[in-house]
Amino acid sequence: MPLRHDIPAIEAALRLLCDDRVTELRAFDERGTTLSGYFDDWSLAARAVAELPRCKAVYFCLNGCDPALLARSANRIRRAGRGETTGDQHVPARHWLLIDVDPTRPAGISATAAEKEHAHQVARRVYAWLRGVLGFPEPIVCDSGNGYHLLFGIAQPGDDGGLVQRCLQALAERFNTTEATVDTSVYNAARICKLPGTVARKGDSTEDRPHRLSRIVTVPDDIVTVPEALLQQLAGMAPVAEAPRQSSNGRHGEPFDVGTWIAAHGIQTEAPRPYSGQSGSGTIWQLPVCPFNSDHANGEARIIQYDGGKIHAGCYHSSCTWRWQDLRERFQPGCYDHARTATGKTSGKPAPEASAVRVTTRHEAAKKYLQALEAGKVDLVETGIPELDYAVGGGLAYGEMVIVAARPSHGKSCLGLQCLDHLAGSGVPCAFISEEMSSLAIGKRSVQFLSDSAEEHWRHQIESLRSEVDQHFAAQAPCFILENCRRAEVAAEHVRRLAATEGVRAVAIDYIQLLAGPDKKRYEGVTEASILLRQVANETGVLLLVMAQLNREVEKRSKFVPQMSDLKESGQLEQDSDVVLFLVWPHRINPSNKPDEFQIWIGKNRDRATNQRMVECRFAPSRQRIHEAPAYTATDWEAGRARESQQRYDFGEHGANYAD
Repeated sequence: MPLRHDIPAIEAALRLLCDDRVTELRAFDERGTTLSGYFDDWSLAARAVAELPRCKAVYFCLNGCDPALLARSANRIRRAGRGETTGDQHVPARHWLLIDVDPTRPAGISATAAEKEHAHQVARRVYAWLRGVLGFPEPIVCDSGNGYHLLFGIAQPGDDGGLVQRCLQALAERFNTTEATVDTSVYNAARICKLPGTVARKGDSTEDRPHRLSRIVTVPDDIVTVPEALLQQLAGMAPVAEAPRQSSNGRHGEPFDVGTWIAAHGIQTEAPRPYSGQSGSGTIWQLPVCPFNSDHANGEARIIQYDGGKIHAGCYHSSCTWRWQDLRERFQPGCYDHARTATGKTSGKPAPEASAVRVTTRHEAAKKYLQALEAGKVDLVETGIPELDYAVGGGLAYGEMVIVAARPSHGKSCLGLQCLDHLAGSGVPCAFISEEMSSLAIGKRSVQFLSDSAEEHWRHQIESLRSEVDQHFAAQAPCFILENCRRAEVAAEHVRRLAATEGVRAVAIDYIQLLAGPDKKRYEGVTEASILLRQVANETGVLLLVMAQLNREVEKRSKFVPQMSDLKESGQLEQDSDVVLFLVWPHRINPSNKPDEFQIWIGKNRDRATNQRMVECRFAPSRQRIHEAPAYTATDWEAGRARESQQRYDFGEHGANYAD
């Protein structure tokens, strides 16, 4: 008995994927005639599909279309004339990223079970990598009859500047095999997609190549929109065309040659050999060891230059996400310094192609924000100090760059670690980039923070402390410690990597003046570091808590009220930051002040209302905690200072870094 369309499944699929948007249904009968209709009533749409003559396949316009097109054939299907189907210009917004994995086979026939299984394996690898490495949310998975579809929710304009196209090219480059491929042609806004619940009838149905019913396989509990930063990160892995080398007359340049570049920079590779893949033909160079992870030493790293000049590079180990631009920058630092930001400062990354520049209107941006707000996707991040959250309008936000500024030993590291501990306890993976303290010193602070036991008793309570530490961190997401990045470029690279591979969403950097680099004047170094970290926060959506030193001016005032001009080395910090927090420990400036008195001043709060300018807190150095209630007495303070002084000897060269 021939297969029939599943009418309830069709209606359910349209309701799920099209929501309240108008969409086009399109089918091709066995003579190749185009049948088309526009629908906003899903029960009528399902009924119209049931009444269609025998068709090769039934499709729908995945991203919806201009509601005005409903008037072409409202909730009915008819024969379509030339120009009477949906064009890209009729799609105002993109709601889905379609990843279509199909097996390799002759055109016009259905897939065998073995061929379909090849597509299944590639789709599973794409799914696992996007979810586990890049941190994409869970997609809707569909069986298209002959292959598989992964549908990720997105929120992009119809004209996305080629973003979706580059995402598909990056996936094809990484995952295509001779048996199954990621279709790179399904990038356009008006893309039609196999309608779940309909029969896929390519060729005749035979025993080994049967017609099959397309269907939705899995739907996540919550359909979460992929952040644009993740889409941009994925798109950045697509093959790129380098600018030609400039000739002596400055006009007619020779094409960029990867082989010449490899030789010029002494990079060890195997001998180049011809390459032919799903993306084209060219030359491939394999690197015996991955430049970004020496554990990947089985030839996973490679560079490919296609005959048309485009270049792809990367490591095929699942945890690596670097690309050609990262490799070139590693061996040729500053090669992209000609690319500048709108402020005229060096961005450290290639200038985007003109097609990658996204243009929208204020009206559309406002509507997009309201949609995210309505869907509950505009979240604020609690710091763990409720009064501070209230002061800055409810908390901080992912993608913000927050400057935490203070004089030396005024609690910057303490606040950063305390915020990360609170976030990790809420299930948010974090990282602490330390340019000042060793991981051993941070380990001590962690024990101080979580244990009520006095430090002088620790040596006699090792087992109970171990149990306390294990119990505390068992309930937390990981918080990674990175030591001695020394340069902002290296720190930024690690933030991108951790965001992609470990899902890190908050990073504290202690502190920015130490990332300025030794080969620049301090002012210039801090300026460039600030611009680079600002870009990383935008790209990754990671909350950056950037520690910074204040100059001595605050100590000269009768009242210890910090000002923006107190930020040391660079006014760029003020410009790039979303929030500026000043920390003041009055006792550190003048010992006659109460030892536990502590203040957090809000110097800047770009996107939210500042409910109060200063937050009164209590600081407990022996516990490495900042909180809102008195911590201990002055007698306890003196005893604690004596213990801290003694502890410097235990930490050797790191002792001077202990008390922040």
